[in-house]
Amino acid sequence: MKSAEFAHEMGERLGIHEMAEHIESVERSMEVTVSAESKGLRDATLEAIHSGGRRLRPNLLIASAACQGYRIDEKIIDAAAAVEFVQIASLVIDDAMDRAKTRHGVETIYSRHGVIAAFTTGGSIQNLASVKATRVNQEVAAIVPDIIDIMYDGQFLEEEQKYNPRRSVEAYETVTDKKTAGFMAGSCEIGGQLAGMPPEEVNQLKSFGMSFGRVYQGVDDILNFTSTEELMGKPVGNDIMNGVYTLPVLLARDGKAGKSIAAKTNLWLDGRPKTATEANEIARTLVDCGAIAMAIDAAKQHAAAAAESLKGFPDNKAVRGLMRLPGDFIQEMLEKQVIAA
Repeated sequence: MKSAEFAHEMGERLGIHEMAEHIESVERSMEVTVSAESKGLRDATLEAIHSGGRRLRPNLLIASAACQGYRIDEKIIDAAAAVEFVQIASLVIDDAMDRAKTRHGVETIYSRHGVIAAFTTGGSIQNLASVKATRVNQEVAAIVPDIIDIMYDGQFLEEEQKYNPRRSVEAYETVTDKKTAGFMAGSCEIGGQLAGMPPEEVNQLKSFGMSFGRVYQGVDDILNFTSTEELMGKPVGNDIMNGVYTLPVLLARDGKAGKSIAAKTNLWLDGRPKTATEANEIARTLVDCGAIAMAIDAAKQHAAAAAESLKGFPDNKAVRGLMRLPGDFIQEMLEKQVIAA
């Protein structure tokens, strides 16, 4: 889905009718920040900016600021640009690490320019995030580097846990909170702070973002088994193929779907990369045994927690829309399943 289309839907959902215009402003704010003297680096950076995606985190930041009537100003736009720079940088680097050729149906920086150019571009974009954050205020200038540091910590933890047959659900959740949920929490926190909300309300928004991030990662992990590259706009099946054992696998291994499935799952976790054929067989088994359905239930629990986080906020369309957003996200994304739970 294109960013303008998603922003329009978010605006309709939340009663923020200028949301699409705000996201256009965020994209212009990113473009004018690109200042590399090297034509190659500048072109690669602009390619990455224009490579697609929903701009979910800028939407969340703007919605968090606007949900109590705050008028969106230049500082909000620049802060939203800073968090999207972080997201774009992480995707460019992830694609290089995964040797991914496409994302959002577009050729990746890695595929087009090579691994060194991809890591260089990702690092440069990450620096632009800090530059942009510094121009907003001291609080945002502190939060954005924290988001980046925590994401890197999560990435290292995930690398350390690859092919580990004893990876715990708790270890998986820690990586989720660091790599994904903490980022969404920080985006919502920035929106609340810039809108001048009191600390307790900023913390409520932060909790909302954390729970929504857990929903987002949980659904993404499910679709890595049950969807297709065409529908997702990125490779699927690569988690189990590359030794990243996510919640559906861990639930099956721990006997939540029965002892026979647990025994079968333990045979999969043999420290060996899996082929695409093996990944498809594992996906089918996880659906048939109910492990995928259990992972969906876990995502729904996080969606309920996200809605609960905003109790006490004003009863308006924006707040009601935010409260429904994680649950709606689950329903909408699971339509991309080709192996239904």
